Amino acid sequence: MMKEFNFREIFPCLCAVFVDILGFGLAFPLLTAIFMTGDFLPMSTPETTRFAYLAIGFALYPLFMFFGSSFMGDLSDIIGRKTVLIFCMTGFCIGFSLMGLGIQIKSLSLFFIGRALTGLTAASLPITLAAIADLSLPENKATHMSFAVFIQTLGLVAGPLMAGFLSDQKLIFFFNDATPFFTSGLLALITLVLISSFFVESFEKHPSKKIAFLRIFFVFIEIIKHPRIRILTGAFLFHQIGLGIYLQVILILFNQKYQYGSLKMGLFNAFLGLWLAIGSLLISRFSRYFKIEWLACIFILCLGISVLLTSISPIEILLWIFVIPLGISATAAWSAILTSFSNAVDKKSQGWALGITGATVALSFFVSSFSPNLVPYLGIAFPIALGGFFLILSALIMFFYSRKYISHAFHLD
Repeated sequence: MMKEFNFREIFPCLCAVFVDILGFGLAFPLLTAIFMTGDFLPMSTPETTRFAYLAIGFALYPLFMFFGSSFMGDLSDIIGRKTVLIFCMTGFCIGFSLMGLGIQIKSLSLFFIGRALTGLTAASLPITLAAIADLSLPENKATHMSFAVFIQTLGLVAGPLMAGFLSDQKLIFFFNDATPFFTSGLLALITLVLISSFFVESFEKHPSKKIAFLRIFFVFIEIIKHPRIRILTGAFLFHQIGLGIYLQVILILFNQKYQYGSLKMGLFNAFLGLWLAIGSLLISRFSRYFKIEWLACIFILCLGISVLLTSISPIEILLWIFVIPLGISATAAWSAILTSFSNAVDKKSQGWALGITGATVALSFFVSSFSPNLVPYLGIAFPIALGGFFLILSALIMFFYSRKYISHAFHLD
């Protein structure tokens, strides 16, 4: 292994990371366009029904990811990383293809089955990161992991762009809403071949380990017993719910108020992804001078204020401008909270603590996926403002945590 960067061995894993995040990023603009403006549903479909189907489409992915995360993790410990990654990429390929086929033949049930399958196999991301760690030495682990994060930010930008351009029939006559899903399925198939051919299993299997299908629920019981993790989980839960509401409702606002189609919504999400990527780079600089827990307070508060301003903005260009502080603070806050989880436990409990964050993300996005149902009854501004309220609440919890467990905000050494 090269000391600095071993591209050849981790390349299949990086492809898996990219496909995973790409599929997550392209879904937001496509689902909004399909259920709100496209011909996927009959023209006579009531608005309330459209919002209900949109909420289901959003909810299926995190719901199945929530249950799949612990199952896939246990399975990878028993049969190895490579076999599980092959299974997950196969699931991605089939799931995306079913979603594309569902759109082509206007089958709602087929589309939802594909959405659920991609959610179940999306639990591959932590396994992929674990595989990268397995293939790394202490000298190059940080380099490998930072490159994996960079690939994730590329996926966040590429997903919405692909959704927008590959669904625009004005660009190429055979493009439609199904094309991005079929393309994602093809990328998953290519990644499957790369993993099968070039991925080297370096993890020592534990065939005696048993799969606990309900272990995910016991994790939350364990949280109650750990005071610091309990508070951090509360802050992270409200942070993710607030962010999830914004991501799932903002496109509805653009669609309803400014008649954005798939292309414009994809461009907006890509613009957001750009600032999310920039935010992920800034946190390391600020953490040299400030304690990470206090940085979490500041960035979550900035995120909450940006979302609240978005909810009351009457001007389209301001919605794009508010994305700049929103995107930067969103990933900076996310990174700061994850580091706070790591700092709250000893070395032996790192996997347990960070595993909680994965379950919390899935649970939060499942809860926030029902926010579109509020729009027909309370208007578009209310759920966005509600997301801002949850973020402010998260900042207050982090402030309480920092006051209680972190003596001061600055590094004095």
